[in-house]
Amino acid sequence: SGLQKEGILASVDDFGVGFSSLNLIREIRWNVIKVDRSFLPIEGDSLKKVSSVMFKYVIAMTNELGIECIVEGVETERQLNILRENNCFHAQGFFFDKPLPTPDFEDKLAIGYYEV
Repeated sequence: SGLQKEGILASVDDFGVGFSSLNLIREIRWNVIKVDRSFLPIEGDSLKKVSSVMFKYVIAMTNELGIECIVEGVETERQLNILRENNCFHAQGFFFDKPLPTPDFEDKLAIGYYEV
């Protein structure tokens, strides 16, 4: 919290895999959690699958705790709609664009390619 008083934000990347766990959320006050794509339902999945249920509650937890949530790996409009239905409005993935060098991104941004 001392760093946050200095204006430094803290984030958890790839939440749900590796060493990022619920204990991290309890121990440290995070500003942003980036949810790993492995939680995101894929085409044809039942929304009752374990990963879908976990996804729903991870998003609900971040909202309840006031932590900004970004979901990684969004590839389809259906996935984006699932985010919206669960009150998550920050995402990244190939649905929007492939990774770009900064100048290419800035060019696309300047011509209005992205809705911001």
